[in-house]
Amino acid sequence: MSAPALLLTRDELCDLAGCQRRANVTAWLISTGWAHVVGVDGWPRVSRAYAEAKLAGGDVIAPKPGKGPNFDALRKAG
Repeated sequence: MSAPALLLTRDELCDLAGCQRRANVTAWLISTGWAHVVGVDGWPRVSRAYAEAKLAGGDVIAPKPGKGPNFDALRKAG
């Protein structure tokens, strides 16, 4: 048995949003505040772990796009 994919599939995204067109799926994700990125094919990508936590009703903190670790702070500390 294989491990579940890291990202929701297109079918799962369509089921979640209740629509089939990628523009509508993306619009739904934006209107409901779901963190996602858009792939080069135009389809949104949603982390499975994020979706499961969000659907379970827990507090979910999604990283801001473009925000990564501050390596300069680590270099200064060393």
